[in-house]
Amino acid sequence: MKFLHSGKLHQRSSKRGGMLILVLMIFAVSLILISSAMTITLASRNRYYVDAERSQERLTLSCAAETILDAIQKQEITDAQVKTMASTNGTTEYKITGAQESKLGGTASSDSGKNIAPGLSNNSTSNQTYFTVKPASEGSNDVIMEFATIIDVTGSDSNYERLRVYLEYTGSPEIPEICANMVTAGSDDDPNVLDIQDLMVNTDKSYTVFHGNISLSGYQSQTYVENTAVFTGKLGAAQGSRFMHDVVFYGKDATIDVASIGGNGISTTGNIYFLGIDYGESDNNQLNVFNGTPPESNFNIVSDGIYFYNARMYVTNQVRGADQQSYQANVGGYFSGYNRPVWEGKYWVVDGGSSVERNKEWSGAKNVIIVKDGSATFHRNQWETGSQITETVYDNEAALLASSVQEHKDMYNTLKTKGQSYLTDEALKKAAEQQVPSMTAQSNAYGSYASKAPTSNTDPTKVITSGCGTKTITGNNNHFVMSGSYSNGDVTLEGDSSIYMTGNVDFNNFRIRVADTDHLTIVLAKNATLTMHEGNEYSHTGIISVSMRNGSLEGKASETDMRGKSGQKPACYIIGLGKNTVTLQHPAVLDAYVSLAGTGEDAGSFVYGGGSPSAPVAFYGRVEAAKIKSGAGGQGGQMFMEYCPGVNEDSNTPQPLQSAYTVKSYEYYYT
Repeated sequence: MKFLHSGKLHQRSSKRGGMLILVLMIFAVSLILISSAMTITLASRNRYYVDAERSQERLTLSCAAETILDAIQKQEITDAQVKTMASTNGTTEYKITGAQESKLGGTASSDSGKNIAPGLSNNSTSNQTYFTVKPASEGSNDVIMEFATIIDVTGSDSNYERLRVYLEYTGSPEIPEICANMVTAGSDDDPNVLDIQDLMVNTDKSYTVFHGNISLSGYQSQTYVENTAVFTGKLGAAQGSRFMHDVVFYGKDATIDVASIGGNGISTTGNIYFLGIDYGESDNNQLNVFNGTPPESNFNIVSDGIYFYNARMYVTNQVRGADQQSYQANVGGYFSGYNRPVWEGKYWVVDGGSSVERNKEWSGAKNVIIVKDGSATFHRNQWETGSQITETVYDNEAALLASSVQEHKDMYNTLKTKGQSYLTDEALKKAAEQQVPSMTAQSNAYGSYASKAPTSNTDPTKVITSGCGTKTITGNNNHFVMSGSYSNGDVTLEGDSSIYMTGNVDFNNFRIRVADTDHLTIVLAKNATLTMHEGNEYSHTGIISVSMRNGSLEGKASETDMRGKSGQKPACYIIGLGKNTVTLQHPAVLDAYVSLAGTGEDAGSFVYGGGSPSAPVAFYGRVEAAKIKSGAGGQGGQMFMEYCPGVNEDSNTPQPLQSAYTVKSYEYYYT
């Protein structure tokens, strides 16, 4: 019985142990189930957060892109700004931010909604939106805008939601920087002399730049330049040229050709600056003031002040020998001869790097005040006696300032200050370096017009023909071809258009009028010419910007009216691809930027006048060509040039309300 009692106790203990094990097993299973549930819950929540982040990225990205594109369409972001951004070729990130950094999880603010747009942080790499802009392809006006947004709170979504938008440019092709100066004439690589007559530049703005060998003369009157004239080569003048502003000889090749300068020479109411600018081409960049063999008679150079910088000039008197052989001049700024230049400059500043020697007996150069600065040297010959000329030489600026003559100090300050400013003036350097475009550069920039031109005009509403009478053609992106003679027509183009002239084109009582808000680009094929013949004073031949001429030039216009409205931009661009000639005869009218490519044998020519001797032509715009001349066969005729802004200068014209860019395609992707 005792044994039986012990067995029952053991059975009860076993049952309690089993229950404990069962409870523990249930607990373990419960823990596993709970942990699994929590893991599933956390994973689901994380996926939800990531999905929410991605959804918010798409929403933020789309809204930001829509805002930017809408701003472009309304021109709050202008087409010009888009082009500027595209010039970075996608390397610049333009961030889109709120008024302050957005805070994920923050409550919506009632004051201005600053924090309700996640993904618009300015400085967080895990919470930002930006876009880049680049050209669709090299040389294309179309652009690609790449938008990107990232929102990463969980640390599990470091990728960007992206949107690529292709914007097609439907407006006129971009106009490169042509006609940077009011006038750019001549060529450094042409040994022939370019004779320019009766050129009247009636503005003190911009520059008139002459390259190569230039002769300025007058048929009925004289050449007259009111703005700063810049010479980078040889200057010779036969009958007299007047400069109403400064004359700048710029660079080591700039010089006065004493063999051809004669008669009345040149005169300026400004001052003359000889600047031996260092282009880094060689160690010897000193400018030689004179070059060539002296003339048989005196010549005049008249200015109040002369400034020398890194310039070289030697002038001495030498009596002719019996055999006349001693009458000569050496190249390199050395003038020697029986006859003397009449240089009426009263004040000279001989600045650093300059060496100047002159004869005391120099006709007209009375009471000369000379200041030597820096490393300059000055020497005067004393051997000729009986001179009535007086001369004051200051060895340096300190000696001048110690003097009591205020007039000397004032003129010195004027010459020194302006001379030093010219040496560092980037605008002047750019103007002097601006050359006539090469054929290759011009073809690369404007060759696309030839491919856009139709091989034939099939739409009678969009054909420019001779004898068409009065006609209006509307719409953008109209492209035409012209060749041959055109007469008895008055065509108005409304909208951006282009004309490709494949051969010689003559206008006779024929004109094209362009609305002031539109653009007409005329491209001349190589060897093509454009001649605007006389017409008559009551039905003008030519190309006219409507706003320049009050819609027309009906009735005989005064000379002033025929110059155009100073300060406005003409609506026409005439582009020559090489060996072109554009001729404007009186009383034809031309409102245009004229850029004729080519130098040497490929040089383009701009010819004004010739229809009626001494009669002025009606030209408004800017011109650059290797050859600019007055009249065919020496018939003369002045060309008056009022101020015309550069192609890319700001103007008062209101911005268009519609962008030239349209969305062609878009693509979302994830990286």
